[in-house]
Amino acid sequence: MSPEPERLHAAPLSARIAEGGLDDALTRLLARREREAWQRGLQAGRSAALLEAVQQLDLAAARFDAATVARDAALAADVVDLALAIGSELARCEIRAGRHGIEAIVRETLAASNVGRGACKVHLSPSDAELLAAVPFRAATVIESDIDVPPGSVQVETPQGLLVRDLAAAIASIGARLREEIQA
Repeated sequence: MSPEPERLHAAPLSARIAEGGLDDALTRLLARREREAWQRGLQAGRSAALLEAVQQLDLAAARFDAATVARDAALAADVVDLALAIGSELARCEIRAGRHGIEAIVRETLAASNVGRGACKVHLSPSDAELLAAVPFRAATVIESDIDVPPGSVQVETPQGLLVRDLAAAIASIGARLREEIQA
């Protein structure tokens, strides 16, 4: 087939130009291309702005997450410190009031010493020794007042060695374990 029938369907170039003249056609063409370029530029600008906004939002979210983790860690450490301070103060109050259960502490320490019915010396603060003055213990167990032992603490001296139950050391040990837990 020849290209002739195809040409019959399209308006001749000269007819399209003649509608308003060559200058008008050129002005319309430039205006159309300018609008198309402006639309492409506008779309590219919007896309770039949106991409920048998403990147900034991601960065802000990452900083927020890091700050949240740091705040939670600091809060957990503060909670541990506060709990230990409260526990220490409660223990001191109970010791001052003589309600710290020194007899139970001594008996538990003796049991942990594995001395059985063997001879041992239980070193207590003078105030704790006074609280246990009338409490019966095994025949080979001697309660001794010792100014170097803090109230609430117990030292059991046996032939195998010395077993120390120190309240301040116990609280410090609990604190260390809790701090390890919150860092894990």
